Amino acid sequence: GVPQDVLPRLFEPFFSTKPDGMGLGLPLCERIAERFGGRMAAANRAEGGAIFTLALPLAAAERRDEAAE
Repeated sequence: GVPQDVLPRLFEPFFSTKPDGMGLGLPLCERIAERFGGRMAAANRAEGGAIFTLALPLAAAERRDEAAE
Protein backbone atom coordinates (compact mmCIF):
# COMPACT_ATOMS: atom_id res chain seq x y z
CA GLY A 1 0.00 0.00 0.00
CA VAL A 2 0.84 3.65 0.01
CA PRO A 3 1.52 5.43 3.32
CA GLN A 4 -1.44 7.62 4.28
CA ASP A 5 0.69 10.78 4.39
CA VAL A 6 1.97 10.11 0.84
CA LEU A 7 -1.37 9.21 -0.79
CA PRO A 8 -2.63 12.82 -1.20
CA ARG A 9 0.64 13.86 -2.86
CA LEU A 10 1.06 11.00 -5.38
CA PHE A 11 0.03 13.12 -8.38
CA GLU A 12 1.96 16.22 -7.28
CA PRO A 13 4.74 17.07 -9.77
CA PHE A 14 8.28 16.52 -8.43
CA PHE A 15 7.09 14.69 -5.31
CA SER A 16 8.87 11.36 -4.85
CA THR A 17 9.62 8.96 -2.03
CA LYS A 18 12.53 7.48 -3.99
CA PRO A 19 16.02 8.90 -3.40
CA ASP A 20 16.66 9.18 -7.15
CA GLY A 21 13.03 9.75 -8.17
CA MET A 22 12.03 12.72 -10.29
CA GLY A 23 8.37 12.66 -9.28
CA LEU A 24 7.06 13.02 -12.81
CA GLY A 25 5.67 9.57 -13.68
CA LEU A 26 2.28 9.64 -11.97
CA PRO A 27 1.65 13.37 -12.56
CA LEU A 28 2.34 12.82 -16.27
CA CYS A 29 -0.06 9.87 -16.39
CA GLU A 30 -2.73 11.94 -14.66
CA ARG A 31 -2.31 14.86 -17.11
CA ILE A 32 -2.55 12.54 -20.11
CA ALA A 33 -5.72 10.96 -18.70
CA GLU A 34 -7.24 14.42 -18.10
CA ARG A 35 -6.28 15.54 -21.62
CA PHE A 36 -8.40 12.71 -23.00
CA GLY A 37 -11.33 13.49 -20.69
CA GLY A 38 -10.46 10.84 -18.13
CA ARG A 39 -9.16 10.64 -14.62
CA MET A 40 -6.67 8.72 -12.54
CA ALA A 41 -6.94 7.84 -8.85
CA ALA A 42 -5.07 5.91 -6.19
CA ALA A 43 -6.29 4.30 -2.98
CA ASN A 44 -5.25 1.69 -0.46
CA ARG A 45 -7.04 -1.64 -0.32
CA ALA A 46 -8.40 -2.80 3.02
CA GLU A 47 -6.67 -6.17 2.46
CA GLY A 48 -3.34 -4.45 1.86
CA GLY A 49 -1.70 -3.12 -1.26
CA ALA A 50 -2.70 -0.23 -3.44
CA ILE A 51 -5.12 0.12 -6.32
CA PHE A 52 -4.68 2.60 -9.15
CA THR A 53 -7.63 3.37 -11.41
CA LEU A 54 -7.47 4.88 -14.88
CA ALA A 55 -10.86 5.83 -16.34
CA LEU A 56 -11.15 7.03 -19.93
CA PRO A 57 -14.36 7.90 -21.79
CA LEU A 58 -15.49 5.75 -24.69
CA ALA A 59 -14.80 7.24 -28.11
CA ALA A 60 -17.82 8.63 -29.96
CA ALA A 61 -18.88 6.65 -33.03
CA GLU A 62 -17.91 9.51 -35.37
CA ARG A 63 -14.42 9.66 -33.88
CA ARG A 64 -13.97 5.92 -34.44
CA ASP A 65 -15.07 6.36 -38.06
CA GLU A 66 -12.58 9.21 -38.60
CA ALA A 67 -9.75 7.14 -37.13
CA ALA A 68 -10.56 4.26 -39.44
CA GLU A 69 -10.15 6.43 -42.55
